[in-house]
Amino acid sequence: ALTHISMTKAIAEAEISLQEWPVDIIPEGAATSIDDVIGKISMAEIYPGEPISTMRLADPDVTSENVAFTMEEDKVIFALPPDDLMSNIDILKPGDVVDILFSFKPEQEVKATPGAQPDGEGPVALGDPLFTTDALQGQRITAIVVEAPQTVTEEAGQRVTQPAAPKPQAILLALTPQDALILKYFRDGQGMMDIVLRHRNNDALFEVEAVNYDYIKDKYGLPSDETLPLP
Repeated sequence: ALTHISMTKAIAEAEISLQEWPVDIIPEGAATSIDDVIGKISMAEIYPGEPISTMRLADPDVTSENVAFTMEEDKVIFALPPDDLMSNIDILKPGDVVDILFSFKPEQEVKATPGAQPDGEGPVALGDPLFTTDALQGQRITAIVVEAPQTVTEEAGQRVTQPAAPKPQAILLALTPQDALILKYFRDGQGMMDIVLRHRNNDALFEVEAVNYDYIKDKYGLPSDETLPLP
């Protein structure tokens, strides 16, 4: 190292140089090529004159093992359970851009109607309060934590252990603290989640409108006096 190299920042070529050292004092794991170091992220502070160990470097494309060192400092990592179909068909990869959709039904028995109430009674149910919305848009998957199960079979009278298809355990997202709270709200409210996949180069915000029964009624021309029964 030619200068002090801080954690979590990609190492630049100007910060390092290749030097000859006596073989018997080179520490184990020391990098021997400039290309092995440039662009990597250090998981510890490195000081001028210190040899750089490859065991203390992380790839900037983030894995679940080094995510605390490679994530942006103003983000938090949210572990999203893979409850939806998209998360379980081996399509999603780290670096993919996704939107997170939720269908959500607030816990309430009736929906209040503005204005006068019939016979002085309480609120009148207007129908199903279920709505569906694009809760978070343009989120890049930080990492996917998978379980590597094994299957045991018998071949020629012997038990043989073979690796099975990886099973996702969690999808890691680097979110702003506010977006993390939004996601937790929908999950704590027992919202029904689905992930949709975007083109990898598209992280723009779409203009979408939350969908509820009134939206469906207007779009498909359903009778205006019909309502849905509450559960």
